[in-house]
This record gives sequence, C-alpha cells and structure tokens, in this order.
Amino acid sequence: MARKRFSFKSSGRLVTARELTEIVSTVNPPIGIKTPLEFSAGKAGENFYKMHFNAAAQIKDNFRNLLLTNFGERLCNAGLGANLKSLLYDASSLESIESEVIRRITVTANKYLPIIEIKNIDIRILGMDANTKDIKSTTQGQPPNSSGLFGIIVFVKYDISRLQTTDQAIEVELTIAG
Repeated sequence: MARKRFSFKSSGRLVTARELTEIVSTVNPPIGIKTPLEFSAGKAGENFYKMHFNAAAQIKDNFRNLLLTNFGERLCNAGLGANLKSLLYDASSLESIESEVIRRITVTANKYLPIIEIKNIDIRILGMDANTKDIKSTTQGQPPNSSGLFGIIVFVKYDISRLQTTDQAIEVELTIAG
C-alpha cells in the first residue's frame, strides 16, 4: 500500500499577496443594553435585547441604575451604588436627609460616572397622611406626620460636556413599599 504524498505549497497565500480591504458598516453598532431588559422584536440576525445606540441615552440609563443601586446589591462590587434606600429608614430631620441624599449622589457620580456634571438636585419627601392613608408630598421644612417617612423623589439635572449634551434630567422615586 503506497502512501499518498501531500504538497502544502498550494494551501495558503503569500504574505505579499494579501489584499487589504476596509470593512464599511452602514449600521451603527449598539453601545449597551437598555434596562429594564426587553426582548427585541426585530428580524433574525438583530440583537436579542433592545439596545442603546446613543451615548447620552446609555449614560442616562447607567446613571439611573447607579442611583437605584444600594450597597451590597452588585456582585463582586459591594460598594457600587448611591445607597439611597437606607435613608428611607432614617428618623432624623428632613434637612439632614436632604443633605445626605445630595452628598451621596455627588460622591457616587464623581466616582463612577465622572463624565457627567451635576447641575442641580431637587428632593421631594413623600409622607403618608395618617387620616386618609394616601401618599402626599411634604413641603420644604415640614416634617412628615405621625406615619413617618414613606419615600423620596430625586430629580437630578446634569450635563455631559464631552458629548456637547446639556440640560439632561433624571427622576428617581424610592419608596419603602417597593
């Protein structure tokens, strides 16, 4: 039985024979996944989840998630987040709660999203009306009634100067009830 002989001379191309071609994409690549997760109802070959194609929208999504994350909720990074929900159980004065919310948001944004420049933070305290059991917004300086603190609404205005994006805003509501 004779062995076949193979010649490897025709199995490839010479380095000098390579043709350089540019890959031209007509579609912008996605930047990140939109949260909360939603399935994409697109055609076959498209992304499985809905995606962000705009950097400012992705930064806004990341900022919202950062504000809603509390310490210990992120695996392998227990210090990630603004830890705002813990303030809902604080029985101190409203002024100290408001100043602590502003401090935590500023520190967290500077640490994890230094691309944004916070311009203004507005806080509304939500209390529960003891008579009607309805949620109501308390006025500045007026403490919540006997039912106590129910939640906070944080409204943050910010700019992204690197993207020439100004007057962006995000509103986050945190309540004890979930």
